[in-house]
Order: sequence, then C-alpha cells, then structure tokens
Amino acid sequence: MKNSIIIFILIYLVLGAGCATTQENVQTQQAKPQEEGLEWSVPAAGTHWVTGNSKYIEGKYSITELVPKGETVHNWSELLTIQNFAAKLGTPEAFLDQLKTTREKLCPGTTTWNVIAKDEHSILYEWKAKPCVGWPDQHEISRIIDGQWNRFRIAYTAKVKEISVEKRDLMIQSMSEATVKLKEN
Repeated sequence: MKNSIIIFILIYLVLGAGCATTQENVQTQQAKPQEEGLEWSVPAAGTHWVTGNSKYIEGKYSITELVPKGETVHNWSELLTIQNFAAKLGTPEAFLDQLKTTREKLCPGTTTWNVIAKDEHSILYEWKAKPCVGWPDQHEISRIIDGQWNRFRIAYTAKVKEISVEKRDLMIQSMSEATVKLKEN
C-alpha cells in the first residue's frame, strides 16, 4: 500500500512536467517578479488536519499532504493534497486529460470522471475509483488552478465509494473559492 501511494504521488508530480505544452504558457524563472501562493481556506468539517508529508524542490514543485490527526500518509482515511508546480505546461484541462490517460493505463476501466466546473484558468473535477493495484475504493474532488506563472492542484480524497453529499458540497464550495495570489515580500 505504501508503495502504491508513493507511485500515485509520483505520477501526479511527473505529469506536471509531461503535460501537453503551448509556448505561450511556458514561463521562465527570470520572468517572475514575485512568487505566487495559493489562498485556500481548507474546511475542517469536524476533522483536525495535520501535515503527513511535505516536500519542496525549489524552482520545480512542492507538495503538502494533510491527514486526520492520528493517521499517516501511509494509512489514511481522508487526504488533503496541495501541490504547486513552478511552471504551467498546457491548459488545466490538458493537465486533467493527462491524469486521466495515466490512470487509465494503470487501472483500465476502474475510474469515472466528472468535470464540475471549468474556465480559462482552472478546472474543478472529481473522480471515483474502484479497487485497483492494492488501492481501495476512492472518491476525490480536485481543482487545478493556474496563476500567472505557477500551476496549483488541490484535492480532497476519501477512501470511500462516495463522499457524503454534505462533505462533497463543502469541498466543492471551498475549492471554488481558492485563488492564486502574489506573495508579499
């Protein structure tokens, strides 16, 4: 299970570098006047979240995974993931299409996808996956958001066939309100 989770995380990270590209979206590090950050009010919904994993590679990406208190990234029931990719390659929709392709190769026919909302700079979606490669049933709500230079991905995942309507609505509203802001120096 531990290796499956690590592989899944690595797939997401590799996709940041492997998505379809368009020249107008590729930004150089020298063009960045300030750093961007994600402004997202993570809903507690009765859960006390703690950092289960955090990794930062300057100029490339960062990932933070939050789990309920008492759980770990190797044994969780719910997981909040916040990723920051230092470059945007392609559109948020192209990034999602690459995630779908990768998931389908890994677990053919086990995942259903639903786009909830999209615009020019973001896409909010969910997927439900049947058990595959040692993973149990999972339901995830996620949003890919582009800033001027960075791409962010936020996700709430639960090891259930279906997230409750109340929690789903809460996460969709919270993720819909997330924005990319310039960090103050």
